[in-house]
Amino acid sequence: METKTRTITKAVMWQIMGLISMSTIAYIFTGSIGQGGTIALAGAAFSFFMYVIYERAWGRIGWGFADDHRENTRARTDMELHQARSLAVSGISPI
Repeated sequence: METKTRTITKAVMWQIMGLISMSTIAYIFTGSIGQGGTIALAGAAFSFFMYVIYERAWGRIGWGFADDHRENTRARTDMELHQARSLAVSGISPI
């Protein structure tokens, strides 16, 4: 599963792209930059939270991965756990 930081970063970048496109479409339909911006911001705020929930839910589902992906993910997780423990023992705080 990906980190929460990665999920949030992806969501923010996706929302920026969506905000630009939604603002343009809303402006075309309303003829008003203010109304178009308001519609786009409301949609972006709602979609942001829905995207995070969606990504985190799919991150918990093991279906649809190739077998080697699961093994690579497990190995990477084990390695990260080992590194975190090593840092904790040495007194270094992981970022």
